[in-house]
Amino acid sequence: MKIALALLLSLSAFGQTTITVDHAFTPPATDDAAAKATLTLIGGALDRGSAPLTALTDGLLPTDEDQPSANVFFRANSWGGRVSMDLGGVTDVAAIRTYSWHPSSRAPQVYKVYGSDGTPAGFDAAPSTKLDPTCCGWTQLAFVDTRQTHGDEGGQYIVTIAGDQGKLGRFRYLLFDVFETESEDAWGQTFYSEVDVLTKPPERWSAARRKEMAARVRRAALDSWNAYKREAWGHDELKPVSKSGKDWHAHSLLMTPVDSLDTLLLLGATAEADVPPTCYAPEALDFEKVVSHGCHPFRRGGTGGP
Repeated sequence: MKIALALLLSLSAFGQTTITVDHAFTPPATDDAAAKATLTLIGGALDRGSAPLTALTDGLLPTDEDQPSANVFFRANSWGGRVSMDLGGVTDVAAIRTYSWHPSSRAPQVYKVYGSDGTPAGFDAAPSTKLDPTCCGWTQLAFVDTRQTHGDEGGQYIVTIAGDQGKLGRFRYLLFDVFETESEDAWGQTFYSEVDVLTKPPERWSAARRKEMAARVRRAALDSWNAYKREAWGHDELKPVSKSGKDWHAHSLLMTPVDSLDTLLLLGATAEADVPPTCYAPEALDFEKVVSHGCHPFRRGGTGGP
């Protein structure tokens, strides 16, 4: 799903800037202008569990939604930090794309990004966080804030900042002011996975390509569902290597069929979704049983809570 957030400001040479948020998987670039860029931490401090800044330009994404060592994030209980990127020379930039992934409040992105070719009088390539970059040779390109006012904030976020004429501007330097997503606890620092600097306008998938990818996702999901039915019927989950079932506790809570119901409905697999969970093992889905269980996963899957 893509959401066009805003047309933020007019750039004198290239028209308006569009920010688009995508929650569907988009592979990062491996040969973009950021691949050989130099990253410098100007303000703030990385968390001790964070990956180094070079993880932002290695062309790789995490393999799991909660993988600190594959993400860059700032120290807990801090405002965030300021990072500069030197592309090595003045570059025609078509778009900037940032990636993040986390199951909770570390997923949304909140940052300002500035650009400069390094030629304005008084230009400061490493301005202190006490300085407004626009006062020392930088142009603000966008203010990104993907936080939601309701619902689950977790998941993948791919933010694309692009010019409406295929050009964002000519820059050698980019500057990112990265902010915490919330301050109610220590877990408001976003897990940033990658930053792409694209020299060509982002590819737009055709309707036929989108339809093809949707069909592939549906087939993959139903393959997994059918494997569960075939190998682990009546259990909480499938162990794919041994092709056997596993229960979280002494009694199955049918977590896979209960958790899969909304997915099946979204996939249009109504024939599968219309089968009530009690048909898989009538004695398993029994809310009268007393079972010690982790609150969070059971609240989400077993009772439909947030």
